[in-house]
Amino acid sequence: NVGRSGQSTDLLGSVKVNTAPTVATFFKTCTITSAAAATPVNCLAAADVPAALSAKLGHWHAKVNGGTAWSVTTTCTIEDTAGNDLVVIPVAALTGNNFISNHTAALTYADRYALGTGGAADAGLQIVCDANGATGSDLVIVLMGTVQ
Repeated sequence: NVGRSGQSTDLLGSVKVNTAPTVATFFKTCTITSAAAATPVNCLAAADVPAALSAKLGHWHAKVNGGTAWSVTTTCTIEDTAGNDLVVIPVAALTGNNFISNHTAALTYADRYALGTGGAADAGLQIVCDANGATGSDLVIVLMGTVQ
């Protein structure tokens, strides 16, 4: 059987792509601790982004996974592994048990995220903060998007 766009289907109805895909999706979860917040945590490895392609963050959310608010740290940034900002999260959003997403007010969205152009070619995605914190429950970040 041949389905739409020249894709073949088997008897169970699954789709088999006849050529190599040009877009891959990702769903990654990573955790950064307040005590080591200035050390980048790799969420999508650069090795997972083929040459000349870019990781495009489509949606993200984060949760302070506990009741302790962050302090000392001023901002945390979702960036590509080349150091280009995508989203900057102020410490005011990192209160105990708080849920933060791309719809949360007071965040800074760089054009690479806001316009969908993505990170630098051959770069992965990471989270890093401007300083180690004195307190704060773990921050769990979920990143979803495409590599294309």
